[in-house]
Amino acid sequence: MESLNSFKDVYSDFKTDLENKMSQRKGRIKDGIIYGEYYDLPITKNKIVYYFHQEDRQNPVFRMMADYMLSDMKEKEKSFFIIISNKVQKEVLPAKYRSFILEENRREAKEAVACAEFIIAGNGLPKYFVKKKQQMVIRFLSFVKEKPGRSWLAQNRISWFMNSSLIFVETEEEKRILERDYQLKGLFEGEIAAISENQIKKNWIPELRRRISENDKQSANLDISRKKILILNGQGMREEGKMIGVIADSLDSRQYDITLAMKKAANIEDEEINNLNSNVRLIYREGSFSCSMEEYIDIQYLLKNFHAFEDLERAYKFLNQRIVQRECRRLWGNVEFDAVIYVGNHSAVWPVIAGGVKAKKKIRIESRNLEQEEQRCQTKNKKKSFLNMMQLYQLIFDKIIFPSKSDMIQAIKRHFIMKGKGEHFYYPAGNVIPEQEDSNNLIWYQKDQFFVASEKISACGRGQIELLPLPNEKKKAYIIDGDLHCIEEILKEIQRGTLLNQDMDLTICAVERYDSKRLKEKYQINYLKIIDRDMLTSSPFMSGYLRYFEGCIAAAEWKFSPIRISMEFLGKEILVYKNQKLIRQDEKCFNSEQDYLSYMEKSWEEILMKK
Repeated sequence: MESLNSFKDVYSDFKTDLENKMSQRKGRIKDGIIYGEYYDLPITKNKIVYYFHQEDRQNPVFRMMADYMLSDMKEKEKSFFIIISNKVQKEVLPAKYRSFILEENRREAKEAVACAEFIIAGNGLPKYFVKKKQQMVIRFLSFVKEKPGRSWLAQNRISWFMNSSLIFVETEEEKRILERDYQLKGLFEGEIAAISENQIKKNWIPELRRRISENDKQSANLDISRKKILILNGQGMREEGKMIGVIADSLDSRQYDITLAMKKAANIEDEEINNLNSNVRLIYREGSFSCSMEEYIDIQYLLKNFHAFEDLERAYKFLNQRIVQRECRRLWGNVEFDAVIYVGNHSAVWPVIAGGVKAKKKIRIESRNLEQEEQRCQTKNKKKSFLNMMQLYQLIFDKIIFPSKSDMIQAIKRHFIMKGKGEHFYYPAGNVIPEQEDSNNLIWYQKDQFFVASEKISACGRGQIELLPLPNEKKKAYIIDGDLHCIEEILKEIQRGTLLNQDMDLTICAVERYDSKRLKEKYQINYLKIIDRDMLTSSPFMSGYLRYFEGCIAAAEWKFSPIRISMEFLGKEILVYKNQKLIRQDEKCFNSEQDYLSYMEKSWEEILMKK
């Protein structure tokens, strides 16, 4: 059988370099590799591991279980281990525990976790842990936080729950909190039960085994009334939060259970995380694949080189899907989703993870204009990288969704995707429904008044505001929305004065870079400003800014632009550039805000559920 060694010197050099780096490395990735080396070893019958998380010092029920087990154990049997996460815990535990203790940083501890039939834990599990089918993981939670923060839950805690078999809490109310506030209802396949100290008894292991076995047969806790949707965010909330918000807000939470997985959010993304629909469950991917060093080297070699392979389809066949699927289980257990959606930039890691998800349908949202993306590739290597990513998406995803029919047709013509892979519907990714007018969004700066598009916290913790220039209140003001070619054609038409005159205030919503001085001189327009389109459409106050304009001038093919739709809802004048003319548009895209919301919900449902 052909192996990655067939890639000759390139693979050999990569392997040697990564082995050297990993030999010096410590932390989660190294822990996952050591654990992964033992993962394929068989389960040892009746082997029990107690895992003491750093939050478990005051967990009386958990400690009582350990006491009962100790009375029946002999040190020489080596079938009982207590794993501690730091040396302080060793001093806190009674002397009778000492001979059974393993510190988590030792290899023997990771082997014990990989091979134990029973893992009994409190408030946490190892971050690299992936439950095997034959393992039984029992959790005793000593404190259930009411209304936990979304980011707190996302940091391993949801993943730990999903890798548990049975969760005990102290009260029925705590059970309800786990199901409701921790969003476990409908996703967690195990049992959640209330238990008190007086219910703990000796020789309880057979009882736990029977209880877990019965629950596995019933799967009583699963909520099959809602479709399960997994969204993978490969870039970050600053970049993709708008699109994720559109998807989440368009799906009825009574019919859809939504999970968002992404890398851990940066501090500057707090606003986007907090503004996310409250029904969305969040999981951060921290750490990396739990696998052996050899498997880790192979998968990293492929991920870092998919963009450069001459024969990408051949290289993709070397991807160890078993390891990718294990990573999916580490993050969200054995859940099967109705659809997985990838939203993000052109990279390999998250699409490869999407390939390992158990899902009935796999979708890529392509919100960028692919022809423009290719044009930005100035070198042969960059173009090769772009085309390889397009090919990788087609190997992984069932459908690639575009925001317009023209974008989809263009991608097919340019051979970026095959005809059968493309779908489209018009989704205006922006805050199009007008908010109540707020005068507090104005600020004076250097003798001029500006509109505050957003207020953010920078990476260094300082407050930042993004400002948009206001139009001249003495002039008739229009905002122009379109690509570079279309905008130049619109300015030519204004220069002719057939429908509008040049003595007006124009603001161009720019996708690309523009030379405003050149445009002013060329088209003899005195009042011309250029603003960042992304800044405007991502602003929660977009409709407030648009109130300052008489109307919108847009390209005909930009029918579902968020700017145009918001201007329609505000009752402003709409002009479109069509057949080399500016035309007043009386026909609306949507008759009401409810029509728009219904369209979005129906369209996403059709995309997600269409076979």
